[in-house]
Amino acid sequence: MWALVWLQPLVAAAGIALAGVAALRSPWPRAGAAVQAVVVASSAIGLALYAASEDDYRGNGISRWEAYDAKELTAVAVAVGAAATLALVFAAVRDRRRLAVAALFASGAAAVLTFVAFLANSLN
Repeated sequence: MWALVWLQPLVAAAGIALAGVAALRSPWPRAGAAVQAVVVASSAIGLALYAASEDDYRGNGISRWEAYDAKELTAVAVAVGAAATLALVFAAVRDRRRLAVAALFASGAAAVLTFVAFLANSLN
């Protein structure tokens, strides 16, 4: 799980870089947007599962959701990740360049939020 966490800054950078490429290149990289959608969706699902899992530090069966005061941040990170994923899929399927640029920037924001939420659900 921690490998997924530490890759989030790279996911954010990839989203921003792909947004720049999509804005400037004539045939924009639809496959890159699709891959970014899969990565962001996986990260959001991973975060939700991680927050619902038992907190090993406390060891009494309490979930991380209950143990840490990161409920709002976690919910926002999952929601932004889901919205960015849906927008990326729609943009790639319908060939919408402007939506893709916005969605790729949103995917970068989702990756940053996911990274921070993972840490907020882990640090004591």
